[in-house]
Amino acid sequence: MPRTGDPASHASAAVLPKARPWSWWFAFLLSVLACAGLIGGPYVLATRGQPAPATVSTTVTWVVLQPALLVLSLLLAMYSYGRARLEGNALRGLHVDVAEFADGRAGPTPSARELTATFTRKLTDSRIYSPTALPGAAASYDFLQVVESAGEAAPTGWWRVIMRTLRLLRAPAAYRVTGTVVAADRPRLVVELTRLPRFAATPLVIEDDSWDRVLEHAANSVAAQIFPRSKICKKRPQWADWWGYAFPTDLFDAYQRAHQFQTARRFDQALAEFYRALRHDPTNVYIRLEIAQLQERLSMHLDALVTYDDVITICSRGDEALAGWWNGPDFGEERSRAQRHRNVALMVARYRHAMMLGHGDLIAQQWWLRHNECGHDQHWDARQRQRGYLRALAARRLDRYARDVTAIREGHVPRPDSGILSGEWAGDLPRKEAEARAAALRLFLCTLGQYEFERLIDDYPGLSWRIRRLARTSSVELVTMRGLRTSLIWAVLRRAMAQAEAGEPVGYQPVWQHAREPRSLTGLLAEWPVSEKRLRQSISTVVPRLGRAIWHEHYNVACICAVALLSARQHAGESETGMRKLAISHLYRAAAGSHSGYLALRRPWLLYEDPDLVAIRGTPEFQNFEMITFSPARQVPLRPRRTHVWELVSYQMQLISGIAREMRATWFARGRCAEAPAAGPGPTPWYTLEERAWRQIVRLAVSHRDWRTRQKAARFLAVEFGLPAFTQERLYSTYANALGEDALRLRRAGWTNPSHTINEIAEEYIAFCNSRMTHLARTLHQLDRHGGTDRCANAHGAVGGMRITGSALLAGLDGDLGSPRAVRRLCAHRAALWGALADLFDDDLEGASADERRAAFQSALRRPGVITRLTNG
Repeated sequence: MPRTGDPASHASAAVLPKARPWSWWFAFLLSVLACAGLIGGPYVLATRGQPAPATVSTTVTWVVLQPALLVLSLLLAMYSYGRARLEGNALRGLHVDVAEFADGRAGPTPSARELTATFTRKLTDSRIYSPTALPGAAASYDFLQVVESAGEAAPTGWWRVIMRTLRLLRAPAAYRVTGTVVAADRPRLVVELTRLPRFAATPLVIEDDSWDRVLEHAANSVAAQIFPRSKICKKRPQWADWWGYAFPTDLFDAYQRAHQFQTARRFDQALAEFYRALRHDPTNVYIRLEIAQLQERLSMHLDALVTYDDVITICSRGDEALAGWWNGPDFGEERSRAQRHRNVALMVARYRHAMMLGHGDLIAQQWWLRHNECGHDQHWDARQRQRGYLRALAARRLDRYARDVTAIREGHVPRPDSGILSGEWAGDLPRKEAEARAAALRLFLCTLGQYEFERLIDDYPGLSWRIRRLARTSSVELVTMRGLRTSLIWAVLRRAMAQAEAGEPVGYQPVWQHAREPRSLTGLLAEWPVSEKRLRQSISTVVPRLGRAIWHEHYNVACICAVALLSARQHAGESETGMRKLAISHLYRAAAGSHSGYLALRRPWLLYEDPDLVAIRGTPEFQNFEMITFSPARQVPLRPRRTHVWELVSYQMQLISGIAREMRATWFARGRCAEAPAAGPGPTPWYTLEERAWRQIVRLAVSHRDWRTRQKAARFLAVEFGLPAFTQERLYSTYANALGEDALRLRRAGWTNPSHTINEIAEEYIAFCNSRMTHLARTLHQLDRHGGTDRCANAHGAVGGMRITGSALLAGLDGDLGSPRAVRRLCAHRAALWGALADLFDDDLEGASADERRAAFQSALRRPGVITRLTNG
């Protein structure tokens, strides 16, 4: 929202007026000068000469007037001083006074005092988060302080007047919040915000299903009214465009809830809230950055690549050279005040975009090595449809490199139009052909990653200078020149691995025509795999052994060593100990140079989410590092390579089991009452709830890899749990309950390589859970009473392909349910069906094998009174 002459750029001003402390400081200075003049003026005049004889009336007048003027000036000085401090607190967004809510209900539960205390606690939780170069929780800043009013109970008489006069020197709270609890069918609260001494904002009426949500929304709405007039809004680049403008309350509420969900490891709900915030602020590139980093944490690499590309596209409009390269020659420079606040986002987005291209193997796997996908796009689930859309987007955008990358022009790397970026279905291709295309695409993407790091190193001085010019020195430390040079070594190693996999000669050469070979890369790839000696020489050229370096520089070095360790493992007989020790030593240095709060925020990404550290996580050195650095309460576990995927799969099992248990409890309670709902013109409430529940189950069974599907299921269940934390005990117990104790005993019998064994157990459990989802989808698809002529084996995987209203699952619920005895029988059968489904997906149950639970579920489906018509299949 730049302040230009274009009417379309104008936005509504903030509700509260702007704080002006300097005008009151000027009034205070004038009052002090007036007091000094009244006190010292007569003496100055008396020393200049013999004063003229004064009459009695003049003397009496001056004797009376001087004290009166002195007292008045003193009072004005005290008032100006207090008002200046009050305006200063308002400008900094500090000191909010929350009065106890008035209660207009009869027999309130909870009480107004409890509601006020909860509201105050939620108001103090309002935070502003800073951008970060690594995925994970960001550092936060408080900008509100709740204070209590004091001094109101002063004694009466002259003492009360004196106390009120002295209070002029103490600035009261800058803001005051009052609320009224309204009697209504749903929890309702009227909140009024006043900026002292007399500026009041428009009252807000907040209504929701629960008091906790009402108070949270009310606290975020109050903070959103204060925020655009506070100095912290102007100082933070991600919100600087809103300085002085009306800040949408839903935007602030969605932003706060997104970070709360992310902290609770409820990543699907966090993504939904970030997208809700983006609807109110579409050009906020910092929200897009947080979305992309959360997508990285969810292993949605292709999604993150496209999101980072969007950020760079928006931010590059302020740089003519970058806009011409990135957006094409038709896009020129677009100067606006908003562009200067996006330099930090541009730097971080270009850095993370290059990192995602360097992870070309992950993107190539999602692109070509797709499983359980048929050639009929009408049978694709929600995740497959999304990936097809993203592949088409990425193919068009990656075409920009064909004219700039030297290796592509010279034929060392496949061209984008050679078929490697095709969005065609990969299921008809032979396995070897799909793997060959994936290897070629990996080499192409890793080459682009090296290319972007070379360009970013060249552009960094000008970009960092613009950030420093705007006093954003702390943001420059997110990405430093030394960090970019270490990242270039990482990208070169990644490209060398891609060259080796594609059968190309391994070697280093700049891929940007204007890039110069840095000294750190001289002779690095003279032999492959890279030796420990040459790797140490390259790293010491960029990051010296002695001297200060920040977190992400040492962290990049550890990633370089881990990547080199991956390439070394491909060749038998290569020593790994030196590279492991070098990587761990830099992790120690990164932890030693970081604040404990920052280190705690990076813990999940470091311990099991970053794909670069896969090669060293299962080593004794890494376990020792975790024990020393984080001091866990229990023994440091061995983690599989895809720990996060295991957690995600376990979360999906909990969602289905949780919905089934809630529905079992609902039907059990209905059976105790034995009262059927009254028949009406529309469907009965039992039919409606059952249809919604089975629809969530079907969508989860088909599209469990889609975050939107999981988010809707969690909202239906109203869950309060996030992704389960990984422990070895939980891995073993769920594996044994799913695949049997004998399978676990057999796996643990060959405990010669613990890291390899733990990976096998995790992968086998993940595959079993996916197959269980497929079997459930196929089973429910056979209950369609209308049948179908589609004979494709993947027909059950279509989005919306299973008609719940046309399924035998709802038979007998859309009409008269009959006598109380029939109702009790129906409720018992329905409760048994939901209970069998809950047991089928509950791998914490002991004593029943997976085959027994599957048989119990199939038996419950065929039980009389539950399914009246079952299609043979």
